[in-house]
Amino acid sequence: MVTLNDYKAKVSEYYPNADAVAVWGGEDNDPPEYGKVFIAIKPSDAAALTSITKEDIRKKLSDYRVASITPQIVDPSIL
Repeated sequence: MVTLNDYKAKVSEYYPNADAVAVWGGEDNDPPEYGKVFIAIKPSDAAALTSITKEDIRKKLSDYRVASITPQIVDPSIL
């Protein structure tokens, strides 16, 4: 996976029960965290994913990631 849309598509494939998926690069964080891609997933039946589900998605993504990029799944901020 190279672009943010690649990550979003793969996460949607692995977790089809998501209401929303947001993906952004670590360079957009304050302070920046280079080399990371952040993924926030809003499940349709809960406020956040369980740690087991996050780890499962992270392991599946590791097969497709570029070696220097680390995906990090975070809880969504629901307003």
